[in-house]
Amino acid sequence: MNYKTVKLPADFIDEVKNSATEEFRSVSQQLLYWATLGRNVAQSYFTDEDDSELGQLALKRYQEEKHLAVKVSLNDL
Repeated sequence: MNYKTVKLPADFIDEVKNSATEEFRSVSQQLLYWATLGRNVAQSYFTDEDDSELGQLALKRYQEEKHLAVKVSLNDL
């Protein structure tokens, strides 16, 4: 297996480390576990008829809600 380096947010890595410790996995194993779960969930949205409809609903909701985000400047705080 070949390996590559990626940069991930430090807060996320801290979350991975905590979860890895709880699950008795290494950080790499935990990242691969989460990635595999995510891939399987994403693929299920496009293979099962019911899940496909749920996936479309989730995408529609995301498209609608992302426009509700409010831009805030540090000067506003």
